[in-house]
Amino acid sequence: MRVLAFDTSTRATSCAIVDNGKLLGEMYTDFKLKSSEKILIMLKHLLDYTRVDMADISLLAVNTGPGSFTGIRVGAATAKAIGHALGLDIVPVSSLEATAYQHSSFEGLICPIFDAQQGNVYTGAYDFKGQRMRCLYRDSTMPIKDILLKLPVNEKIIFCGDGISLHKETISEALGSRAHYASALSVLPHAASSALIAYEGSNMMPATTYKDLLPNYLRKSQAQIELESKQQDMPGIAESESEDL
Repeated sequence: MRVLAFDTSTRATSCAIVDNGKLLGEMYTDFKLKSSEKILIMLKHLLDYTRVDMADISLLAVNTGPGSFTGIRVGAATAKAIGHALGLDIVPVSSLEATAYQHSSFEGLICPIFDAQQGNVYTGAYDFKGQRMRCLYRDSTMPIKDILLKLPVNEKIIFCGDGISLHKETISEALGSRAHYASALSVLPHAASSALIAYEGSNMMPATTYKDLLPNYLRKSQAQIELESKQQDMPGIAESESEDL
């Protein structure tokens, strides 16, 4: 089985091909270009370099969020287009799950944190028992202090995700020496992780078709929040504007 995976859910963009559990190749960049400008070019180069034809792909995997709203939409739209064209099933992978997967050698709890704005984080908690990753807390959005209170008091915890740069001081003050932090190589999700998760069938969400693939935003966008606030203040006018959207 050959799995083609890609991730545009964070500021980084990546794509990877796994063949029967072996990583054939991956392309990854954290350069300041829009994911929509990178992903198709990267996919073409990856296929060329690994000498894999799209007709040889058995399954797709895509990180559906949480993360960047625009990036999530780009990833979902790309997966839908390829899935539709080739008649392939798509495995939706949580970007938190994919990031946690990269820390299988850590003996303790794995806690991804992505910035969800206004002091909140997208987060979950995982660990490994043998070769299998377990989800202890499913994807959710909460203030950083709330997830720190939920974590066990007697375990080492490694944090990964772009939320580290914003909340490292708070985490260290709360957990002291029990807090560990991902290196630059594994702080953000890689498409290779999503491909392996899909191949192993260990993902939290089942495979689906291009028709039913849905983004995993976890929260409303700021634009949606502002629109709903406007609807409450001026229901007649806002309703008309909502229909235009």
